[in-house]
Amino acid sequence: MALDSGAPKVALEQFTRNETRFRLVEQQDPARARELARQGQAAIRARFATLEDLARPISPPAPAGAAKLPTIAEH
Repeated sequence: MALDSGAPKVALEQFTRNETRFRLVEQQDPARARELARQGQAAIRARFATLEDLARPISPPAPAGAAKLPTIAEH
């Protein structure tokens, strides 16, 4: 998979402030709007991290009989 875009440049809260439908929620229940914005931003970060992981190249498996390098935990 190739990731053809960068991380979001604008925070969700900044984006929603430019949208009337979201500003109405903020006016009616500011605490709830802040919590939803926090949860939404966390979901955006998690989703983009997942996309970055999926786009990361995978090393091919070592050929049979190849010497295994010790891991940090094995030292």
